[in-house]
Amino acid sequence: MRIAIVIEKFDPAAGGNERSTEQIARRLIQRGHDVTILAGSGLADALPGGTVRLAPGLSTKTAIGLVLFVRWAGAQLREGRFDVSLSMTTAVAADVIEPRGGMVRETLARNIARRPTEARRTLKQLTVWLSPKQLALLAAERRALHHPRRQRIVAISKYVKDQLFHHYMTRSKNVVMIPNAAEIHTLEPEARQALRQRTRATMGLDERDIVFVFAAMNPGLKGLPTLLKAMATVETRDPRARLIIAGCQPHHATVSSAIRWVGPTRQMDALYAAADVTVLPTWYDPSSKVVLESLLHGVPAISTLYNGASQWIYDPTGEQQPPSPFDAQAPAALLEGKAGRIIRSPEETDALADAMTQLCDDQTRASCADATAGLADKISMDVHVDQLETLLRELAHTPSPGGRGLG
Repeated sequence: MRIAIVIEKFDPAAGGNERSTEQIARRLIQRGHDVTILAGSGLADALPGGTVRLAPGLSTKTAIGLVLFVRWAGAQLREGRFDVSLSMTTAVAADVIEPRGGMVRETLARNIARRPTEARRTLKQLTVWLSPKQLALLAAERRALHHPRRQRIVAISKYVKDQLFHHYMTRSKNVVMIPNAAEIHTLEPEARQALRQRTRATMGLDERDIVFVFAAMNPGLKGLPTLLKAMATVETRDPRARLIIAGCQPHHATVSSAIRWVGPTRQMDALYAAADVTVLPTWYDPSSKVVLESLLHGVPAISTLYNGASQWIYDPTGEQQPPSPFDAQAPAALLEGKAGRIIRSPEETDALADAMTQLCDDQTRASCADATAGLADKISMDVHVDQLETLLRELAHTPSPGGRGLG
């Protein structure tokens, strides 16, 4: 198949959605497909074996740049004679939209919700509604999701599927669940244990310590302030508790011998090896790679209902689903998952402290780790691409209303 993939920016080294898009595109190329990336900006040589087309002189950082990118991408899809198209952004309609960042509406709502006072939430809301770029994103999302040529929407988590219904009343028949995926480097047990010991020794930790790991480049959005408060409580309950914070710069106002600041790092495999539990009390994450990678490494996790990856903490078999954050009746502040714990919201400092305390128990933690066995069969990147390829192939042989691409 000749497949077009649309994304606002394509630089796999930046990680996140761009890295996931490259992983998906690379696997489709390996399976014999002709893949073209259509991006507003990025690296033209970042997809060996495929084609990357960059919009000339455009930046999607501004409202006008976004509008021009949407028009450019539409023209490329219309004139490119592609068999099927896939958009990784809700700004551009295609045969399949896979909104890896979730809905713009939900992203903005959660960014407003995390402001600590009513006055600051109101100010943030005004800022959003006065921002030409945000208004352009919202308008583009609404148009793309309701565009007649959009045939299917891929939800990478139950949370994203819930967003589609909550914000746009999108019917289930138009949504295909293909869970988000992650890649990890697997190690033999002996090598993993050796890496664990080396990493802990480097940080002044020993095997008796209960090590929690937090990793995020945007610590405010991912709930670090709540975690630091909860950690202060956990330390008093179990003196073995330790916390490694990676991905962000040290918060100099925080002084505790139980906390290790790593900063930005490419050594996450070593941190997962050193960890007993990963904790990410995030305000918003469609499906966190940190949590997925943790579970694939056999490390229990703690997160919130506003993280799509929490469905795998709740039940790694996928047979049961956690409550939705949009439910009319609020769920309990702390939910017991088979592979960890889920708190209702990052505002729940006491619930987070309780969750961490529960996983300080060796037997509880071991049970959660055991529950992650077999998860790779459900959330590996190969499985994700298998399901996505099947969908794309089906739609490539289905007449698209008005033809392929955008009108």
